[in-house]
Amino acid sequence: MSSKLGERIYDLIEQGKTIDEIVAETNCVRQTAQVYMRMYVAGKNSGPTYSTSRSKIAHNIKLWEKAITRNKIEDLRRRTRVGQRINVYALKMNTDDRINGQCVMATVTDASSKHFCLVSLCSGVKEAILWSELISKPPINKGKE
Repeated sequence: MSSKLGERIYDLIEQGKTIDEIVAETNCVRQTAQVYMRMYVAGKNSGPTYSTSRSKIAHNIKLWEKAITRNKIEDLRRRTRVGQRINVYALKMNTDDRINGQCVMATVTDASSKHFCLVSLCSGVKEAILWSELISKPPINKGKE
């Protein structure tokens, strides 16, 4: 979803269109139109402290697009296979950075859990990584600076 879609939906809401009309005109999912409608109504009902400027709306749309949703997690779970090698931030490595972990290559050993992905590190140690962590912390490519 793009910010242009969000701006288009906001324009249609300002014109007084219904959810069904917005879905028909933008070819988006009904749930997406409803989320934008709720964001628009919340902005209008919050009083004079809320700014409805285009920059504020665009900022809210970008934050919403970056959110970790159930669909993103399910998509990652579908794409991840046992035996696949992925980059993870491992906390069980011998490193000084115990908060963020060290980015290492690991092999997926079990991807059937709803909340966790079990991986085997290069040292043989097994570690459970949250699906949301795999989405929120993309691996750092050390080759490009």
